Amino acid sequence: MRILLVEDAEGMRKIVARMLTDFDYDDLMMATNGKEALELMDARVVDLLITNWNMPVLNGLELIRQVRERVEYARLPILMFTTRASRKDLVTAFKIGVNGYLAKPFTPPQVKQRIDLILNRHAEILARQVAEAKDPMRPEDNYPLMVIGDSTSVPSHLLRPEHLETLHTLADVATSVKHLNADADPPLFGVVIDHDSGEISRLLRVIGQRVKLMVLSTKVHGGGVTLARLASINKRSDLNVALIVDERGEIPERERMNLTNLVTRPLRRNQPRPVPKSWRPSCQRECSSRWRSPSKTSWN
Repeated sequence: MRILLVEDAEGMRKIVARMLTDFDYDDLMMATNGKEALELMDARVVDLLITNWNMPVLNGLELIRQVRERVEYARLPILMFTTRASRKDLVTAFKIGVNGYLAKPFTPPQVKQRIDLILNRHAEILARQVAEAKDPMRPEDNYPLMVIGDSTSVPSHLLRPEHLETLHTLADVATSVKHLNADADPPLFGVVIDHDSGEISRLLRVIGQRVKLMVLSTKVHGGGVTLARLASINKRSDLNVALIVDERGEIPERERMNLTNLVTRPLRRNQPRPVPKSWRPSCQRECSSRWRSPSKTSWN
């Protein structure tokens, strides 16, 4: 998890940074004002924003306003800390999109408790969005579908801390599909998410002609590699198949060559990279940040 800490006072910034390190949050970026924070967020994906209110150049309140205007950060968990603790200030902060609020001075346990609360609530919201995004697959529908197979897509598994990246990725897909469809009736595009290769195979027999893209994890129950190979062998010209791998060496070289010959596209999980400022997706946080395709269709 990458945290962005925004605080103009060097002493306080160091204190909070030390707290976060003690909480085992070691992927930390820091900025001294809102303008610097926005520049960092243009270059790197941020999972949690912690900001002070009163700062020069661009204060915390205006920072949050601008962050919430960005579709890719509409769901970003935000914790604000400040010396301002009146009821009016609290109402103002929550109205602009703050998820948690801490009045100075505060203790490490208070910070930890507030972060845990924000992240747990956020994870529950994302898991609910993923569950609600699954296409109903009505017999009368004929719009195209994307099928995602991952063993961690079970709702109870998605809420585990070690599956945070997958949760965010699936939530990004759900948000993208929602924005793509907007008010279209019938929808323009749908998504099916499942954790079991047997169930996905059954779905393909029922709705196979509608499936245009399959994204399968090697860890999907029943064997993602086998399912990807079979789908590639039997695929139509308009079906694209991608296989998500965690490590380069987890698939034997001969198997990798066979899959490449079948035009199965490899994707490495959890390979973040900066996004150019001139390119910001309208429907997602960063389409290539979590499932990254190598520069060439290669397993190396």
